Amino acid sequence: MRGRLLALLIIPAGIALWVLLWKAGFIASLAAFGIAYGALWLFQSGAKRQPSRSDAYFLVGAILIGVILSFLGTW
Repeated sequence: MRGRLLALLIIPAGIALWVLLWKAGFIASLAAFGIAYGALWLFQSGAKRQPSRSDAYFLVGAILIGVILSFLGTW
């Protein structure tokens, strides 16, 4: 549970990174890789284990939500 909650912390950080890259004129989709890597890293450091199948589904959902919200943040 702690790993999942920590993985959710990447969403606001990913939105901020995406918007900063977008405003600076860079390809903001590179931030999507940062969101994915950060979510996995935060999960592993919080849970102290590798993600199970259900955790992987949760992480994919969190990454998708983060990317969609980041994209909407540029409008």
